[in-house]
Amino acid sequence: MGWPAYAAEGIALAAVMLGLWALFVEPRMFRVRRVSLPRIADSKGDLHDLPRLRLPSLKILHVTDTHFRGRDETKLRFLRRVAREPFDLVFLTGDLLDTPPGLEGCMELAGILRGRLGSFAVLGGHDYFLRVVHEQGAFFMRAPTPCPPAKGSIPNPVAELVEGLRARGVRVLHDESCTVTCGGRHLAIVGLEDAFLFQPDYEAAWRQVPEGVPTIVLAHSPDVLPEIVRRGADLAFFGHTHGGQVRLPIVGALVTRSRLEGRRASGLFREGNTVFSLNNGLGTDRTAPVRLLCRPDVTVMRIGD
Repeated sequence: MGWPAYAAEGIALAAVMLGLWALFVEPRMFRVRRVSLPRIADSKGDLHDLPRLRLPSLKILHVTDTHFRGRDETKLRFLRRVAREPFDLVFLTGDLLDTPPGLEGCMELAGILRGRLGSFAVLGGHDYFLRVVHEQGAFFMRAPTPCPPAKGSIPNPVAELVEGLRARGVRVLHDESCTVTCGGRHLAIVGLEDAFLFQPDYEAAWRQVPEGVPTIVLAHSPDVLPEIVRRGADLAFFGHTHGGQVRLPIVGALVTRSRLEGRRASGLFREGNTVFSLNNGLGTDRTAPVRLLCRPDVTVMRIGD
């Protein structure tokens, strides 16, 4: 056997090993991503101060895209460890549920993650649907959004999910806002519907936001970014991208399923006067359960001291 044959065998073995890693190992390598503001990387990657960030000192936990299909005990063990830390605010940005048996995992998640000032959630498309048939194509590409669910879509038990979250103290926001008080200062939290499937009602979402109050926005899909920037929010948290699930050096995420470019599919960036935060999420869609150079994670963000 000549060296070309040995080389071909070696490449084939490496491809198999890489596939097994991406399928069985990396999707379970949960981590906590810790970030601090007001020093962040702007859109060009340069560090600079952001004196406009008007928020009080806070410690925030951001969890997204858990995609529970059952109890998912490995995932829950990780979240129990995270829950040992105290947080001021807990944000859940959708796709908590993947299949109906995942309700049990979602309920434990809501029960163990508590914010001193409150826990807040928005929903993603998977929370509404077990399977979505789209009226528009290019599901995995940068198709125009929203891509409404069409006839033949199979619903998930979203009403039970919302009821269970609320029973455990999580405020679920549907194109609406609420206000919390921290250190004598008011802070508005706006929650938007998933722009991948639906058209958010921005006017309704901002209707109750007091003028001049610092604002944090929660949304599943990042395709709401232009409107958030236009309305002058201080900080926003997204889900949906999964960080791309498969990332390559230099290139970044190959797929974002949004208008967001690959280099912004995970991490912190600034657009206008708004700071945006995305993480890789904790789960994957059951039809593509792989991760490569994109470990599942949650974000712990400290603002101020």
